[in-house]
Amino acid sequence: MTRPPSSLYNQTRLDDDDFVANFVARHDVLDALIRRLRGTGKDDRGLHHMLVGARGMGKTSLLRRVAIAVNRDETLGARYVPLSFREEQYNVLSLGDFWRNCGEALAEWADSNGRADLAERLDRAIDRGEWKDDETAAERFAQELKALGRRAILLVDNLDLILAALGQEDQWILRRYLQAPDGPVMIGAATQSLKESADHNAAFYEFLQPHYLEPLDERETESCMRALADRRGEHGRQVVEVLDRQPERLRTLHTLTGGNPRVLALIYRLLESAETDAAMADLELLLDQVTPYYKARIEEYQTPTQRAVIDAIALNWDPITVGGLSDATNVVTTTLSPMLQKLRRDGLIEQVEGSGAYARHQIVERFLNIWYLMRHGTRRTRQKMRWLVEYLASFYAPNELAELAQRYRHSWCGDYAIAADEAIARQSSVTERELTLSTADASDDEAVSAAFDLNDKAARRYRAGDSRHSLTLLDDLIARFGEATELALRQQVAWAMLFKGAVCGERDDWDEAFANYDEVIARYGQDLDPTLQMQVRTALLNKGVRLSEIGDHAEAIALWNQLIELASDGQRGQRLEVARALYNKGFVMGADGDDGGAIATYDELIAEFGESLEPALSEQVANALFGKGVKLGASGDNAGAITTYDELIARFGEAAPTLRESVAKALFAKGSTLDAMCEWDAGIIEMEKSLAVFSELDKERVAPLWAIAARGLGNRLIDRREDYGRAEPLLADAMEDISEATRLSLAWLYLLDGRPIETARVRPELENVQSVQLALLDAGLALASDDFEVATGHLAAALGDDPTAAASEHARDFERLLRLAERRGHGERLIAWFEESGLADRLAPVHAAFVAYVRGERTLLDVNPEVRRPAQILYDRLDAPRQYRRAQAPPPGPTKRGRGRPRKAGADRATRQSKAPR
Repeated sequence: MTRPPSSLYNQTRLDDDDFVANFVARHDVLDALIRRLRGTGKDDRGLHHMLVGARGMGKTSLLRRVAIAVNRDETLGARYVPLSFREEQYNVLSLGDFWRNCGEALAEWADSNGRADLAERLDRAIDRGEWKDDETAAERFAQELKALGRRAILLVDNLDLILAALGQEDQWILRRYLQAPDGPVMIGAATQSLKESADHNAAFYEFLQPHYLEPLDERETESCMRALADRRGEHGRQVVEVLDRQPERLRTLHTLTGGNPRVLALIYRLLESAETDAAMADLELLLDQVTPYYKARIEEYQTPTQRAVIDAIALNWDPITVGGLSDATNVVTTTLSPMLQKLRRDGLIEQVEGSGAYARHQIVERFLNIWYLMRHGTRRTRQKMRWLVEYLASFYAPNELAELAQRYRHSWCGDYAIAADEAIARQSSVTERELTLSTADASDDEAVSAAFDLNDKAARRYRAGDSRHSLTLLDDLIARFGEATELALRQQVAWAMLFKGAVCGERDDWDEAFANYDEVIARYGQDLDPTLQMQVRTALLNKGVRLSEIGDHAEAIALWNQLIELASDGQRGQRLEVARALYNKGFVMGADGDDGGAIATYDELIAEFGESLEPALSEQVANALFGKGVKLGASGDNAGAITTYDELIARFGEAAPTLRESVAKALFAKGSTLDAMCEWDAGIIEMEKSLAVFSELDKERVAPLWAIAARGLGNRLIDRREDYGRAEPLLADAMEDISEATRLSLAWLYLLDGRPIETARVRPELENVQSVQLALLDAGLALASDDFEVATGHLAAALGDDPTAAASEHARDFERLLRLAERRGHGERLIAWFEESGLADRLAPVHAAFVAYVRGERTLLDVNPEVRRPAQILYDRLDAPRQYRRAQAPPPGPTKRGRGRPRKAGADRATRQSKAPR
């Protein structure tokens, strides 16, 4: 049964079962609250809690989820009465008003729990004024709970509004009630921390334990989306496919919406409906859906000055100082200050730190700011948003380990096509004794011998490179013995057909190859002989491989599924064909972008054959672990990818050479993943281990993979440490196998190492390098000569009409150019060029990162969070060599204390922190 989609603003529309099914976030906070309730004894003083989070962060949903959890737990339900209230209790002006609301909530609880008598009695008492007096209302509430033998849990939304309405004396009285051994347990919620919690003289100073509901990170967001999809059954399949095939869409929307759980529900609906297929279309539809809600929120502020201030903050997008706000609105700062205080208290804006001495203000709910920009901004503002979406979609597109995966595909085709060599190897492995046993009842031993000889001769001709003569011999065998009934002859004919199918496939004669595989399946599919059954599975496996090579992945997967179903449960663990079919299926699903399906298939293989000691099956397990790690990394689960690589390394680190090759690949992939996580040094260490293992293996066999690993390590040494001395020999050795890409890396090494003459010497040899990469290199050569005008001309040509694609697809070369520009003293000029050319808007994260690289990391604080998130990643990559040098530098020695009075604590802190680290 599928669940209805979650309600966006009114969760009371869902019954408890559907609400619980849609509650996929904040389980950690829920579990903590329930643990505390379990640990509170009957006569213990209660532990009270405060949920703090911006609008849409899940406070109201969490309060209801606590109530449901208590009601459904036998132990907690016998000890507590969870009482829920409306979101805003505007009627509370005194403590008596609050207790009467508690009585109303108790009546609702009684009505929904089969206690109609209690509900009616409470209604009558409250209506008759029996709860009118403050003290009497509190006593009556306590008496009702005592009669029930339970403690109340007060689930109060917007608790800050209630406390603000109560006088100081009432607050102290409320605290005493809550501190009573059998008193109520308070779980409140608010958009910001209670000011009373920080006031030593206030009644609720450090009384409520805060639980801060931070925005969901990318992994939490994706996990919640998948959980919702699972609960929606068939309806959720579309969402899973989008998450697997286009992970950049969710990552882009996450960056723009700020990880807001309420908007997450909207995003889910959007992806399930399949109305859009790109990030910008997603955003536009989301904005349309939230318009009524956000429009109402803004219209709550009715004075022209209030709206002007909100307008200025939202349209500025970046955090703005009070002085900047005064300039934008022509409102004096003395008028602005109390107004900003009210907006902060309402949870609409927040005060944040900037790079300078003055604090700044921004809209708290980031998606509200995006909505405002797109609805009320100028044409240029809306265009900046579109450019950012375009950049984020490209920035978040999965591209790690692409070359290694491509080489791995080449390895897959060679290892798992079960082509002619393997077919003949199996045939030749039949000993004379086995042949005699298998043909003991045959009427013509000479016929079996003749068939065997024809297969053997065909194999020899094939190995000698004469595939045409080999096919002639196979055709002769099939024509002579194709109708034979003897078991041994049928086995020989099946081998010949498999062999012919493999040879025809290698000659690109697909029709003939498929015809032979189909003939094996049709002739022997129902035969009970184990050898013929194995040959049928081989035909299914091989045909699937050949189909996948020509792009018919769906039919290939169907054949492999058929192979898997043919194997009985009692024998599957012995069958290499099944393991290979599972691996091939996972690989092809991953190549089609179905990362979730690929991972599930790899897991099936690992579970089925993971304990096998047979080397060939262990090899499939190792391949599956590697494939799973690559797919987890591509989907953004870097931690899961590393765990999987570690499992492979632990299992096969001391295994045979064929398995050690998988270990080497896993080490390199782990290093690349750590590098993507900005764990630079750890990544380099793993890559060094990878090269060490590759060096122990057959050089000819692993040469292409070794070259990829060598170039990968060389590039990391250039970009993360500026260790050109170690990187150069690695790149020089790797050029034998991958000349163009490695030659380009070597050209950049010379340039960054202050050897532009050697770069110029290599430049003409880069014939097959993309024009964008050549233009970036030419820009670097011009910068090395301090010819800024020529350099920016080449840079403009490199970025072209689609600067987002150029900057993202060739990020490594682009970042090297930026680093070189700063080093040559052209940082400020390049910043100005970006702004004058309009590229500062089109490549906003790149511009912000470069400004921070030139002027100091703290300048990122002046940038809006949507741009800041990717800019921080780019800055960290640019700044990695500086970070490495600082980490390697010896700690400074003690300094002599000067004469005079000591400096004030914190003096010039902002100035020191704003300087660019060197």
